[in-house]
Amino acid sequence: MKDIIAALIMLGALVAAWYWIANKFRQKGSGAITRHFAGFVCGIGALFVAGIVVAAMGLIDSESTSTGPQAADKAAGDRDLTQLYSIASDETNAPYKRSVEVTLHQRVSKDDLESIGRSIKKMGDKDVERTFIGYRLESQNPESAYWGATHYNPELSVDISGLTPSQLQAYQSYDPSEHYQDPIGSWRIERGFNYIAVAYQKNDEVFIDDVFPGDGVNTSRYVTSQAEGGGLRLQKPDDTFGEYFVITQKGDLQFWSDNGNYYTAEPRNPDAVDIKI
Repeated sequence: MKDIIAALIMLGALVAAWYWIANKFRQKGSGAITRHFAGFVCGIGALFVAGIVVAAMGLIDSESTSTGPQAADKAAGDRDLTQLYSIASDETNAPYKRSVEVTLHQRVSKDDLESIGRSIKKMGDKDVERTFIGYRLESQNPESAYWGATHYNPELSVDISGLTPSQLQAYQSYDPSEHYQDPIGSWRIERGFNYIAVAYQKNDEVFIDDVFPGDGVNTSRYVTSQAEGGGLRLQKPDDTFGEYFVITQKGDLQFWSDNGNYYTAEPRNPDAVDIKI
């Protein structure tokens, strides 16, 4: 509303000055071109003066039309993005670098992540050449890879290796029963290389499809055996790296190597997991 009032005042000043000067020149017998040119010049001057006046009156907020980092920060403040995260650690090795680890209370868009990163960078109390900010979701293991990052090295780069809210919605809406008959189970895999793993049986053999909703499917065949402690062990017949999966009695899909269990995905639908094959 303030912007509209300011615009009307400034426009009124321009028109009034233009009309008054043009009328004065008309009374002196000046031609139309001369008097309207003079009116235009004076009108621009009046517009400038009116702008100063309305700004002094507080009717124009100079930040409201700004762009760039300042505008992003203001927008972030309006949305109160501070409620979406907390600082897990903040270490500075001046003047070289600052390393910050952040816990996200929920997934955010790339634009919001950039705004959060800019705000956190401004919180630094020492000048450094580079600032590295890594983000994990609350549900992630503290030792796991970052869900996203906003690194200043020294220019800002924004990277999200996990799923954004819109991507997560697409993954959650995927229904394996529309494509598979009696699947063993399905899991959302989110470790930089994001997909839905669907295990199923076909012609007495077990397969796992890496499904990228809307983008395609990768299929691999597995040899099954009883896992230690129960559950189903699945390993590629040509595996030479000692890597395999375990579908636990609980329904989790565990990733294993010679070094142990390095990733675990919970079932998308625990009640639908069937490992009795």
